[in-house]
Amino acid sequence: SKPRGRERKTSAASKGSSRVPSRTPSRTRSMRKESKEIEAERKKREAALKKAKEDRERLARYDAERRLREAAERKAREDADRKRTIEAELAEQEARRRKKIEDAQRAQR
Repeated sequence: SKPRGRERKTSAASKGSSRVPSRTPSRTRSMRKESKEIEAERKKREAALKKAKEDRERLARYDAERRLREAAERKAREDADRKRTIEAELAEQEARRRKKIEDAQRAQR
């Protein structure tokens, strides 16, 4: 006698098993669409990552340029200060020398 009900062996496909998807045309179409969507998402994600990396690099570059510019400005300021100080000292020395000469001339008179 033929096995009945539960005894009868059913193929995975006729059971609608999730492990073996039956390849109906619509199923194949939806799978293709799904893989296209996954691919699109991957591309979008990669593009976002690439953009983030480029942004980070650009920021780092701007940062480095700004630091260099600030260092150059600081050096220029310090050099100018140093020059002014030296000039002031020289002017003071010159003034003292002149005064000494004038005092000496005044004492001679």
